[in-house]
Amino acid sequence: MSTTTTAPDVAGPGAAARTWNRPRWAAIGVLLVLGAVGAAWWSASSSAIDEVEVTTRTPQCTGTSLTHRATAPTIDAVAGMRCTFTVEVRNGSGRDVDLARAVVPGGAQDTGAVVRVASIAGRTPDSDPASINGFAPLDHRLASGDSFTFDIVLVFKPSGCNAGTTASLGDWPQVEVRSWGRTVSRPSSGELRFHRKGTTPGCRS
Repeated sequence: MSTTTTAPDVAGPGAAARTWNRPRWAAIGVLLVLGAVGAAWWSASSSAIDEVEVTTRTPQCTGTSLTHRATAPTIDAVAGMRCTFTVEVRNGSGRDVDLARAVVPGGAQDTGAVVRVASIAGRTPDSDPASINGFAPLDHRLASGDSFTFDIVLVFKPSGCNAGTTASLGDWPQVEVRSWGRTVSRPSSGELRFHRKGTTPGCRS
């Protein structure tokens, strides 16, 4: 007479729960790894971008004069004026970065100001309807320790109106810097200031 022996269930009632928990813990492990990678990426890109410095030199003007103030020189906005601002971007980080584009607050062509930005890095500024900023691509790879310069040209705009007032724009201009797929706008410590003593045709329209 033969008998059949069935092995006992040594796994016990908690086996199903432990089996169900394995994929859950695996998923948590994947999330932790991804989080660590993301934090490292953010730290690396931030470290490089934070070491990029943008400075604006005192403008070189013809056809007008500058009044020197504590914060920034003030341009006397008059017909025939032309002021060139040289902007320097220095990469003090240990990594190469990409300079995507220059952003000039108030640099759009259709603002009501009595001055306008004629060119950014040798190009007529682009703009979008959602802002009064002007834009120009830089498309420049800036190596670690190197610097890059470009010019912004400002001219008189008779169709604008700033009669008797002084206008001021801070963080002027800004440069979009890209590192490790992340783009951040780095502002200059510069300030644009201009003053118009008399009226213009734009004030009477």
